Amino acid sequence: MTVVGSIGFNWVRGLAYNPSANILYGVTYVNQILRIDPATGQGTLIGNPGTSLLDSLEFVPSKNVLYAVMIADDPDTLYQIDPMTGAGTPVGSINFDNVSGLAYHGATGVLYGVARASGQLITIDTTTGQGTVVGSLPNTAFNGLSFCK
Repeated sequence: MTVVGSIGFNWVRGLAYNPSANILYGVTYVNQILRIDPATGQGTLIGNPGTSLLDSLEFVPSKNVLYAVMIADDPDTLYQIDPMTGAGTPVGSINFDNVSGLAYHGATGVLYGVARASGQLITIDTTTGQGTVVGSLPNTAFNGLSFCK
């Protein structure tokens, strides 16, 4: 591991990457949406999505949007976030608790997440927010997902 630099913000809870613009995005514990320079590590505040307790973050290139999960709700809510302003819009209830580890599979257009409370891998409809079980995981300790190219 190599330290690139300080983000300049505390408690970054989720990261997402925009490969075409080479930009990292982050969400902090106090719900600040950040743009992070991968070369220097320096974070710049984009905005606040207008909600609380966001966890996980994923960038969807085909829609040029970020998705995050508000874990303060019971069950959790999927939020769509504008990467230019940080403004957030609720999409809908996922109908699962403690969802984290968002990962978008570009080839199929499917958003995945981990429902930690139940230990299940789920898909999440980006139009309605509704989660659907794919299968059970070996435990509830999963906090991240990613697809390799």
